[in-house]
Amino acid sequence: MDWQRLIAGRLFQTGLVAAGLAMAIHLDWHLARHHGRWSAGWAHHWVVALPLFAAAAWILVRRWPDRIVPASLATLGAAAVLGQVVEPLMESLAFGAPIAQGFGAERLHAFFQFFGAGLLAYVVAAWWLARRARADATAGPDA
Repeated sequence: MDWQRLIAGRLFQTGLVAAGLAMAIHLDWHLARHHGRWSAGWAHHWVVALPLFAAAAWILVRRWPDRIVPASLATLGAAAVLGQVVEPLMESLAFGAPIAQGFGAERLHAFFQFFGAGLLAYVVAAWWLARRARADATAGPDA
């Protein structure tokens, strides 16, 4: 396999991870908020981030073992921008929702809880997976 196809495949999967996390960020807003249609008002909405971000770490550590830090920064940054900036802007443009609703204190609070918990799960999972991969590599095939 040539390197261009390898990189293209990696970028495609990484983009899917970023899009999935961005959708999760948006859905978390519905879990967290206490008003409006499609709202749950769940105080522990951030718990959903733990398995999602850990799964993202698993995918990225497998796909980018040699470049995990830049891949992580790009993927998590893209997810945050798509889920917390682009999506609220599109909601305002498409549905006429007030800008304050998209960028208000309640939404930002929910985002930081969700993303903070997810980031913690991501870092722990990526550290553990990378450590395990290094141990497997040094043990050799007979271990």
